[in-house]
Amino acid sequence: VINEDLQWQLDQTNNQIMRGLPCLIERVSPSVVYVEAIADNYNDNYEYGYDWSGSGVIIGSHIVLTARHIIEDANSLTITVVDGNTYEAVRWEVDPNNDCGLLFFEEDLGPVIKFADSDKIEIGDRVIIIGSPYGKEFLNTATNGIVSGLDREILFFGEDPMITADAASWPGNSGGPVFDIQGRVIGILVGGTWNGDNFSIVVPINICKEFYETSKEVKPQRN
Repeated sequence: VINEDLQWQLDQTNNQIMRGLPCLIERVSPSVVYVEAIADNYNDNYEYGYDWSGSGVIIGSHIVLTARHIIEDANSLTITVVDGNTYEAVRWEVDPNNDCGLLFFEEDLGPVIKFADSDKIEIGDRVIIIGSPYGKEFLNTATNGIVSGLDREILFFGEDPMITADAASWPGNSGGPVFDIQGRVIGILVGGTWNGDNFSIVVPINICKEFYETSKEVKPQRN
């Protein structure tokens, strides 16, 4: 049983966090991008059609992190940043073991996010999801919730354990960042459930960082 003093402290802490969310979302949103993929019909393993979209986040001045399933079958990939400018990727790579992918650009894309240590995430930590559900018209839509599960084995999305969150997400959020309340990325959203809005599946950022470290030094060249 929680006594009244402790309950008051918890309420004050939660209220303080919630009041800070608008400033946090405004600060990190310029690092979140809309991703558009175009493929030939014979190169569309997911049967999305000839084009589809997702989200991503700027992790280097010329590099965007997104989900593998958004980019792996594309013939061309473009992003739209928060100011409306559009850039075409000159190269992309996908993680063979997990649902992570990297896009490389010639242009300087904008502000770069910071990584959290996803090994230190706990159930109950508050998180914010930002992305473009259902397309560019909903660029940088934000939802919030908590970490609902750790070390979830969901082999469809990769070999390593996933994080789950109860923040809402929809088609088009895939590849977008999941932030902690310090504005650091704890993971990349890769999926959810079709029959419920509040079960989001996240690749931990430490997994993505390993892939990023092996890929970022390669000189960009057009795919």
